Amino acid sequence: MRYLITIRHGESFKNLKDISGGLGEGLTENGINQVKNSATQIATFLRTKKNYKVLGYRSCDRQQLVETSEIIESITGIKFNKDERYVPIKLGVFNGMSSKKQRELYPKAAQEMQEWNDGIRDIMDVHVEGMQDSGEHVNKIIDFLKSFPDNSIIILVGTRSDISAVKNIERGNHPWVKNTFRFFPTGYAEMSCIKYNVSDKGITFNKSDELDNDYEKGE
Repeated sequence: MRYLITIRHGESFKNLKDISGGLGEGLTENGINQVKNSATQIATFLRTKKNYKVLGYRSCDRQQLVETSEIIESITGIKFNKDERYVPIKLGVFNGMSSKKQRELYPKAAQEMQEWNDGIRDIMDVHVEGMQDSGEHVNKIIDFLKSFPDNSIIILVGTRSDISAVKNIERGNHPWVKNTFRFFPTGYAEMSCIKYNVSDKGITFNKSDELDNDYEKGE
């Protein structure tokens, strides 16, 4: 049995500007407090799991993720690493651009992305110049999750899109299966906790009630 804890970074100054991707910016005071609250809950949970190996990963070195993982480390003692399989999807021309600018410069692509966010367009029908193939991105994360041994607790700090990808994997959704891959809105420093097993047949996920989480069985 493995536990997977995901946590989005706290509110950052970049979020106040509605910018996607880019280099990132530091946490606001509100964001710092959000992460401290979630980290305290994680620390309480970890104290009940003495026989588990705990591993922390952040998807990239954007400032808001670095600061989020540093706060969690200061409270839990868990150090955060990186792995090339758990990284943000490459956004192509949208990287580092505000939603307003995306609509101004690339109105068709921005509209398609919004329609996917609203659940009325398939992700594979979104065409953003230079954007990474969603299926390729998800397959790397699946391979990453399969690599951990039993009796592990994996804590993933990520962006909203990182966490959304993981939530889709938990529910068995895949970009290459039409109209299954969804956008899951995730609040600042919002956590989810789920159990999973790995076998020759793949990954099996099960709800965990041992830590505040937002997991619901896929529709």
